[in-house]
Amino acid sequence: MLPAVELATRTPLNDEKVAGKVLVGGVLWLIPVVNLVCLGFLAEVMRRTARGNPGLPEWQDWADMLWDGLFVLLITLCYLGPPVAVSVVVRDLPLAFIMTILMTLAVALLVPMAVVRYAVTDRLTAALSLREVLRDIRAASPVYSVGCIMALGLYVVVGLFGLVPYVGVFIWAIGGFYASIVLAVLFGEIYRLRARKGKG
Repeated sequence: MLPAVELATRTPLNDEKVAGKVLVGGVLWLIPVVNLVCLGFLAEVMRRTARGNPGLPEWQDWADMLWDGLFVLLITLCYLGPPVAVSVVVRDLPLAFIMTILMTLAVALLVPMAVVRYAVTDRLTAALSLREVLRDIRAASPVYSVGCIMALGLYVVVGLFGLVPYVGVFIWAIGGFYASIVLAVLFGEIYRLRARKGKG
């Protein structure tokens, strides 16, 4: 197992309060607008890991988490907005749906690195500098590719559990939040290793 993946799977379990923190996150994830603090929580997990101190924060500093969550949402919209806009323009063309899916997936691969760059620097411009995001992704390959494949796999599995009648939405929310914590640690560690390699 890759060291970054091992760290990602181990870190949440090392927290004695992980069950409560994940439960709170899963419940908050179901509440529109309020769920922005979940994005902020995940950004803080990335920040701590990328700075060499992996771990889960407490559910406090709500204002800071909300602020981080807003920026994470903005970063995601900035990257995924153009493919959506293009899909509207080309919607009547043959294979438009497939083109949209491929474009969206390609751009979505940039989002984890963009978010972790914001988390580490606390600067929106660091996340939106496409040239630097691509540079960091190249520097972090092939581990970054493994992270993206792992992310896709985890979310597909969680999505399937979400189809369970009656309780599926709760499984989806809680399982999805836990999976997101694992991925936040993973991409934070990938960034840290990339930065350390760059210094070497």
